Amino acid sequence: MTKEIEKEFMDVFSGLDRAHGIYEITGQKNTARGVKKDGIAKTLHEPLTLELWKKHLDGEVSIGVIPITDDETCRWGCIDIDEYPIDIKKILKNIDEMSLPLVACSTKSGGLHLFLFTSEPVPAIKIKNKLEDITAAMGRTGDEIFPKQYQWSDQVPKEKQTGNWLNMPYFAGDDTTRYGLNKKAESLSPEDFIKYAKRKAITEDRAKFVAKMQEATGTFDSFLVKTLSEEIKELHSERAQQQELVGKLEKFITSQLAEEIGEFQKDRQDVVETKVRLVKEARAKFDELKTKFVKHTSTAINEAVTDYLKGEMTQLKEDIQAAKENTFGRKIFETFATEFSASHLNENQKIKELEAAMQKQAEEVAEINKSLEEKTKIVESKEQEIAMINENVQRKETMDELLKPLNKDKAAIMTDLLESVQTSKLKNAFDRYLPAVLDGKSIIKESKKTITESRTEVTGNKEPKTVQVEEGEDNIIQIRQLAGLK
Repeated sequence: MTKEIEKEFMDVFSGLDRAHGIYEITGQKNTARGVKKDGIAKTLHEPLTLELWKKHLDGEVSIGVIPITDDETCRWGCIDIDEYPIDIKKILKNIDEMSLPLVACSTKSGGLHLFLFTSEPVPAIKIKNKLEDITAAMGRTGDEIFPKQYQWSDQVPKEKQTGNWLNMPYFAGDDTTRYGLNKKAESLSPEDFIKYAKRKAITEDRAKFVAKMQEATGTFDSFLVKTLSEEIKELHSERAQQQELVGKLEKFITSQLAEEIGEFQKDRQDVVETKVRLVKEARAKFDELKTKFVKHTSTAINEAVTDYLKGEMTQLKEDIQAAKENTFGRKIFETFATEFSASHLNENQKIKELEAAMQKQAEEVAEINKSLEEKTKIVESKEQEIAMINENVQRKETMDELLKPLNKDKAAIMTDLLESVQTSKLKNAFDRYLPAVLDGKSIIKESKKTITESRTEVTGNKEPKTVQVEEGEDNIIQIRQLAGLK
């Protein structure tokens, strides 16, 4: 920053020259209007110098200015809008439509300061009243207004009074988050902000301003033409920059999308090839262990299942025979007991003894029936095991049929790939993995022009037919034909 811009800021934001404020941001806090940055504010009873303005614009010390001077006048006032989040474009549009002499600046917390500048000192009460009228017209009566004091108290010596100060914009210069905004909500550089603020500045007496403007019509015309030309030039420049940025953005997006799509296609192909390669490399290491495990497990399971089934079937037959014998004996006993009771026994004691014996026989029969039910469940379980064995046999037959056209290595790789696939889905999975397993190296030989294969089919007395397979045909059909599949 140059000394000229520092002087310009010190002039535009002139205020109390015997005190000022500094602010250090330490975090943030929740308020009724949203989240706001928080920090430590200090009021220093020291003059606000050009050197302090330089440190402010360089980002070393954040300063605050007290708008009211010792003679109770101001060169500027401010409407402090603490509303988070805030619709800045809507507020700027309202200012433009109402032709209000306000200059907007973003704040450290993301709010908005609306400055009213004057070209000469004006009584603080008038600035305060004017800003209150403006906020009422804008429908923002709850916003904070600076200056907060429009006169000094008679109860305290003036030199001990300071008043409230406001954080200044453009802390850290061009790298600031507190920058001025034009009516399009576009950020202004420090130099453009000074020009914009001076252009928006008003005088105390509108009549005097009109008289001066009438006396200097020519100057006003030239100033108006110059200002309009600057605005038009600025508009054209901003539009050209915008179009250039849009073009660069479109080119960047197109390039990035093309690269991403290419990488995606390559990665998708690499997934299948990598899977086949890994299975092929791991097959040799697992073959020996797999063979031993299958052999040992099948022998052990076969012996265990055979022995268990034999024992269970023998026990079942014995239980069934015993049940039949008990049932037959029970029927004979019941017939004999009925006849004996009717013919010879009339005493209650004998009847009770016979009933107790019958009850005991009934309990034994119930236990036998329960045992039969358990044996039946065991038989059903064994039938399920037999069904699983049959399914394994069916899977083996299907795998043998699918792998029959492939050589030993390709068949082993395909077996590993189909190991976790359901029996009903083996055919679809086989077709999906077949191109990658064959890989065009062991069966299909590369040719620059045409790949031709002749195959003779003999059917009775008919003449041999030759089938021609060319490179332009569908890859899947070609690979399946070369592999000997239908």
